[in-house]
Amino acid sequence: MQKVRYTFFLLGSFGFIISFLFSGFIFSFFVDSVNARGVKEAILSFEKEIEDKKRITQELEAQQQVYAQKISQKRKERVTLANQLAVLEDQMIETDLKVRTTESHIEEIKLEMEKLKKEVDLKNQFIFTKKEQLAALIRNIHQLDQRNFLETLLLSDQFTDMFLELEHLSNIQDDLRNALIELSEGKKELEIKIQTSADKKRELELMQNELSRQKERLEEQKGLKQTLISGTRSSEERFQELLILAKREQEEANQEIVSLETKVKEKLAELKKEEALQQLSSDFRWPVTKNTITTYFYDPDYPFRHIFEHPGLDIRAEQGTRIKASAGGYVARAKDAGYGYSYIMLIHSNNFATVYGHVSCILVEEDTFVTKGQDIGCVGGLPGTRGAGRLTTGPHLHFEIRQNGIPVDPLQYLP
Repeated sequence: MQKVRYTFFLLGSFGFIISFLFSGFIFSFFVDSVNARGVKEAILSFEKEIEDKKRITQELEAQQQVYAQKISQKRKERVTLANQLAVLEDQMIETDLKVRTTESHIEEIKLEMEKLKKEVDLKNQFIFTKKEQLAALIRNIHQLDQRNFLETLLLSDQFTDMFLELEHLSNIQDDLRNALIELSEGKKELEIKIQTSADKKRELELMQNELSRQKERLEEQKGLKQTLISGTRSSEERFQELLILAKREQEEANQEIVSLETKVKEKLAELKKEEALQQLSSDFRWPVTKNTITTYFYDPDYPFRHIFEHPGLDIRAEQGTRIKASAGGYVARAKDAGYGYSYIMLIHSNNFATVYGHVSCILVEEDTFVTKGQDIGCVGGLPGTRGAGRLTTGPHLHFEIRQNGIPVDPLQYLP
């Protein structure tokens, strides 16, 4: 009789354990489903919005291609005032499309970041639920382990009861193993999503910087169009004269820069100062505070590319900003051209030279040495001001790095 009571007690306890385990899983599943439903719906909504933004971005990019082809075609035609103004108008439309494309892409990235945030929340919910399930499984295994194998054998009428109970314990252990695997995989997926979120944040920052640059370029294009109209008084004859003068000015400056480099090196050798030059470091720094580059090295969007290539960088800076020597060197030229194109040229070690164009003031003298970071001049470029030259696009510093007389991309050498 006592043995029967023990048997019923064990069966009751066993039933309670199964019931507890089952109800715990059901409760966790119910909570997970209720909490996750809203998050999943939000994720689906974000996915739809992202697809809509991608479609808009693709349409804007297709329109850009149309205007890029129009610009390319017009550049092959004879250079006239009407043609140049038409090119500028198309460039302004193309740049405006780039601005709108970038804005659309930024919105797309923000939506992706919000979607990732929801996915992280959902994964955290999953991990929390799995941890609860693991806790319940461990508690049940602990309770079953309180009875040793001998007790189970003595209290069972048949070996079948014992094997059923042991099989159940084995199943719980399998469930525990599977839950641990799912938890581990869930944590790995969470780490990936967190890293993806960080990558998206960096991408967003880059796109926002690009948007600022595009907006500034659009304003410059508008200013250049107005400068052309007012500078030529809408006269084709005056425009052609302006082109000839601008082209001659650039060619003379380029020829002078190339010939000066050879002459200065010979002069330094005669004066036995070449060794002093070679001892100076040719590690370059930004000549003005690093900020927006409005025109790049051999930039395909340079508005006067049909007249001459752009052999350096145009760096945005306020009129009058102090220009620093990019590296220690020798002042080969400090040309004050009045209201023409004024520039400063420095010779450096390792056959390097730097050129600083559109300067509104000169603070150094030729045939002297300067140190890295020393003030050498002032930024110009504002149309109609000293040193700006013709066809300028607004206040900026034109900066070149040359090696053996040949222009190289400054971005390869600047920090």
